[in-house]
Amino acid sequence: MRNAALCVVLLFCTACFEKIVEVPDFVEVQMTPGSFTPDTVRVMKGTAIRWINSDTVAHNTEGPFWATPTLAPGRSFDERMHHGGPYEYRCTLHSGERGWIIVR
Repeated sequence: MRNAALCVVLLFCTACFEKIVEVPDFVEVQMTPGSFTPDTVRVMKGTAIRWINSDTVAHNTEGPFWATPTLAPGRSFDERMHHGGPYEYRCTLHSGERGWIIVR
């Protein structure tokens, strides 16, 4: 009986507390010579990806539902991820530069 009462108290107490998870407003991806760094990011719905051109030449990204403008060195672009799923994207200026975004 005492164990049952303790279980009820514990269940009540855990129900009283909300689980708070901080979701970052954005995640940075660097555009570097020949690649995106990191090449795979995992984010929650509503998080933005911020691509930053850290190279000395222009880059862009093209995904299934976005396309960044061509970004000069030092420039950045944000795109908020609203749909769940895995998304491959690429730089249309440089073949072989690809990345993945996994949205939960």
